[in-house]
Amino acid sequence: MSKFKLEVPVDLSESTSSMLDTAKKVLHLVTLATTLLTICVVAPMIATEARYLGGGKPGPNYTLFVSIISLPIPFFLVYFPWMYEHHNKFRRPGKFCLKNRTNLIFCGFNSFLWATAGIASAVYSNDASACTVDSELRETYGDDYVSSWGTQCNLSKVTAAFAWITCIIWLSTLVCTVLSFWKEKQDIQHRLNEHRISKQSTLHEETYTEKHVESVYQKEETTHHYETSSSFNDSAQQMQYQQHTVYDNNNVSQHQYSPYSGSHSSPYQPASYENHVSPPALSHINAPVQHQTSPSAPYQTSPPVQYHTSLPVQFSPMPTPQHVMSHPEQTHYHNT
Repeated sequence: MSKFKLEVPVDLSESTSSMLDTAKKVLHLVTLATTLLTICVVAPMIATEARYLGGGKPGPNYTLFVSIISLPIPFFLVYFPWMYEHHNKFRRPGKFCLKNRTNLIFCGFNSFLWATAGIASAVYSNDASACTVDSELRETYGDDYVSSWGTQCNLSKVTAAFAWITCIIWLSTLVCTVLSFWKEKQDIQHRLNEHRISKQSTLHEETYTEKHVESVYQKEETTHHYETSSSFNDSAQQMQYQQHTVYDNNNVSQHQYSPYSGSHSSPYQPASYENHVSPPALSHINAPVQHQTSPSAPYQTSPPVQYHTSLPVQFSPMPTPQHVMSHPEQTHYHNT
């Protein structure tokens, strides 16, 4: 079974010169900045909770986890393609990060993570315990606890804001990636259609040329067959043609030695017919004719007796060669 080879006339080389790719780079850099700011905000908040409560709450801890996990992704999506395009380094990571499918996966995954982190931080910041001062802890730690807990309340609100901003930026990057991916698919489909149309037109031209050449060849073959078979349609006509040929050759040879020939050199061009009277008509035209062997035709192979059913119709006032007898005698003709 032969393998199927798909020809894709599309330049699939990665290029980041379009506006969408530039926008994605800018958004990745902004995402990197907001992620760093989120880490810088959520880390002191978790430290304050760990100092006075013995450990961080689930909301801030999850937000910090998402920030750390997603921090290198926008950096890689910008750094590796830039190094590959400008310095021809990190070829495999650069090609991998340039692909729209790679960006779709990373952008979709991080958008989901930051959406959940935004929900968790928003729930924590709206909780009353996040901003309410505990009287027991106030008695234990004094004014330091009160000031630190007020700062922690503000940081929780800022953390929720940065989480949602980062989520929105990831969603914007996802939209740009989807548009770029859709545009790439449209370009590929358009070029495939052009290639298919061009291939069909080329195939149509080749088919038309082959049919034209085949029709011309068949016409020539038919003409040649008709020319070769029209002269000899059957065996009877072929035999008749051979008999006529032998008859014509004998006529020419006998006429050269005919006693009735005058001063002219051809039986079809008589010299004079003023006082000449044709002999009586012979009624035995269809009778067997005894052909005289002529010295001018030593290779005559025709039988001695032949029947001629259809003689060539030609008018001549002189005696025709078939009237010549085997032993001609001198005959006197009188004018009437």
